[in-house]
Amino acid sequence: MAARHLFIVLAFGFIHLTGVLAQEARVEFDYDPSVCQKTAEPDEDCFAMMQAFPQPKLEEIPEDRFALNHYSFWRVGPAAVSLYDAPGGQV
Repeated sequence: MAARHLFIVLAFGFIHLTGVLAQEARVEFDYDPSVCQKTAEPDEDCFAMMQAFPQPKLEEIPEDRFALNHYSFWRVGPAAVSLYDAPGGQV
């Protein structure tokens, strides 16, 4: 009975530990695009935010080779879709 309780306590602790470790890897920054939604024209706060964050912070993720190798990707066309000469124009 004591071994069962010990197992439950350890399993519960391990589950919460993995959640804490996953949260520590999160990147924190002060990007807040809501300051640009106040008015139609950008104000000083909006310009300051855009200057502080000129490019988005991107994280490179590895390719999912399993999905890419185990699924078939088909191209439909080139004549399978209508090609217009302009938006709302002739085919």
